[in-house]
Amino acid sequence: MKNPHIGSTLQSFFEELGEWDEVVAMAQKEIIANEIRLAMKASRVSENELARRMNTSRTSVRRVLDPRFTGSTFELLAHASAILGKRLAIVDRAPAKSRAKSTQRKHRRAA
Repeated sequence: MKNPHIGSTLQSFFEELGEWDEVVAMAQKEIIANEIRLAMKASRVSENELARRMNTSRTSVRRVLDPRFTGSTFELLAHASAILGKRLAIVDRAPAKSRAKSTQRKHRRAA
């Protein structure tokens, strides 16, 4: 019997399960949480101190730092980053060719 998953990608596997968006959100949150932790360490700022500076609870700070908790708002993550002297930004990392093709398709549809 031939394995239907040989040659498929991890992305296609999670898409079939309907979990791809969740996997991406968790990965992004883990990266952001790690960067905030590194900034905290470099600035010698504890969870308690960050909570005080953010005018929030330590529980909220722990949620910001928990990669499994994807419910943190961009505003909250950006606020924590700003307090630590960092800037949180969303950057389009799609290859230029992909953006150009997408733009061409949009223009063709509009015409």
